[in-house]
Amino acid sequence: MIPAHSKELQEALRQVQAKSRQLLKEAIQGKTFLETILNGIEDHMMVIDLDYRIVEVNRALLKMLGLERGEVVGKHCYELSHHLKEPCASPEHPCPLKDAVATGKAASAVHIHFDKDGRESYVHVVHHPLFDEEGRVHQVVDLSRDITQEITRVRIMHDDKMASLGKLSASVMHEINNPLTGILNFVKLIQRLLKKGPPGEAELAKVQKYLDTIFDETQRVSKTVSNLLPFSRKSKPEFKPVSLSTLLAETVSLTEYQLRLQGIAVETNWAADLLPVRADPGQMKQIFLNLLLNAQDAMPKGGTLTLATRNSRGREVVVQISDTGVGIPKEMLSQIFEPFYTTKNAGSGVGLGLSVVQGIVRDHQGTIKVSSVVSRGASFTIRLPAYKPGVDHVAS
Repeated sequence: MIPAHSKELQEALRQVQAKSRQLLKEAIQGKTFLETILNGIEDHMMVIDLDYRIVEVNRALLKMLGLERGEVVGKHCYELSHHLKEPCASPEHPCPLKDAVATGKAASAVHIHFDKDGRESYVHVVHHPLFDEEGRVHQVVDLSRDITQEITRVRIMHDDKMASLGKLSASVMHEINNPLTGILNFVKLIQRLLKKGPPGEAELAKVQKYLDTIFDETQRVSKTVSNLLPFSRKSKPEFKPVSLSTLLAETVSLTEYQLRLQGIAVETNWAADLLPVRADPGQMKQIFLNLLLNAQDAMPKGGTLTLATRNSRGREVVVQISDTGVGIPKEMLSQIFEPFYTTKNAGSGVGLGLSVVQGIVRDHQGTIKVSSVVSRGASFTIRLPAYKPGVDHVAS
């Protein structure tokens, strides 16, 4: 016969075993649930201790590295991501782990990481601190997102902008050099008059006339420089209500000399009641300059460039840029917005212009279409949503 206290002990042991099994089951379920969440994250993720050693990783990071979990956990983060032998310390590659530990807050940086094939990629790295029971940071969660495409696109846009400015150089030099030459000549005339002695009324009238001309020419140079400024900036796009007629007129003024030299007449049809659009002025001018230079290239023996703006159904603003040039063959129309596709002769460009144009138009929630007849010219039509106060027309 089993003593009563032994039965109680066995029952207590059974309950403890049952509770342990339940806790183990819950722990396994919790671990599985946590792993499912971590592996469901598309961004690269790892947990790093204060010695830069990797404690945990998700599937996305393992796939990018081309390694198994056992080959990653325990390694230093800088060994895998940067192929370095010591932690990141350069100003170009600041270590967000140090900032996260020092401040107890999330820290971020843009790094260059390497994939399994040794290819470079730009990643935005954010380190979130993890605290122990005493409130001290003992690990960080590293979340990395590949931003190579965004950075590449920004660089392409900048390169395209610089290429356009290169083409503009002749016109811009003329627009600046001619007024400066005039200013210099009038200053010399004023100096000659003053050297003859105290000026009389007739001489003073001449001086006043010369000074008025100098003022006008200075204003002309200032306007040209102001129209160039949006092309020189590399700042973040600034969206605000603008008039597309005004921006297009300012852009065409930069090419007027070259157009005249090439025998191209410019006809304009600006809508008097044109609605504003919410756009970045610099990017709009980059679009227009691209299309204007393409039209100029399409009319090597002269022709007519027609610029028009209008409202459409009260909800859209339409810009049309048309030329009477060589035109685009029908079979090429569907390809002209593709990167690196060009209809120009070898050495005339790499074919990024229209791809960049389309990208900017899409960023402004607009559309661009082209129509053309060979030997009769081409017409580009841009449609952008009209600006309405209180409505965000541009995706962040």
